[in-house]
Amino acid sequence: MSTTLVLIDDPVEALPPAQADDDAQMVRLWLARSSSPNTRRNYEREARRFLAHVGKPLGSVRMGELQDYLAGLPGSSATVALAASALKSLFTFAQEVGFLRFNIGAAVKVPPIKNTLAERIMSEADALLMIRQEPILRNRVLLTVLYGGGLRISEVCGLRWRDLAVRDEAGQATVFGKGGKTRVVLLSAA
Repeated sequence: MSTTLVLIDDPVEALPPAQADDDAQMVRLWLARSSSPNTRRNYEREARRFLAHVGKPLGSVRMGELQDYLAGLPGSSATVALAASALKSLFTFAQEVGFLRFNIGAAVKVPPIKNTLAERIMSEADALLMIRQEPILRNRVLLTVLYGGGLRISEVCGLRWRDLAVRDEAGQATVFGKGGKTRVVLLSAA
């Protein structure tokens, strides 16, 4: 009996995907892929609701049942789009790792959602008034960085001293943001 040793360049790539014995394990493996706690929480909620609704294992669910579930969801188009995105992601992952033979989510279309960003942006005058009325200096600085840099709360919370640098009369923040993306934001003195 001979043993053959195979050397590989990237041991992580060579490992087979983690396997699941049941739906609960599959959902845990799927959720573990996301680095965002908000995404994990929202996707887990959607998966639990869906599995409770259909009342059967993922492998037994048919495309019509998925479509009926999404069509019957109460709420806005954004709510339905989140559920559709989450479930499509779950079925795609489950098929990729061999837990499911077919990805029934592939044929499901995520409904378009109205872009309401412009409705949610605070006017400059209102932002400056809010900043001026904040009595605590630390909070005024945080509000200024949030508004002036267009940062998310999670991005500001993740800032460390090493992420900040002086640039002429202004500053620079290196921000680790949504989707694991790093960006540089220039902050001018107000």
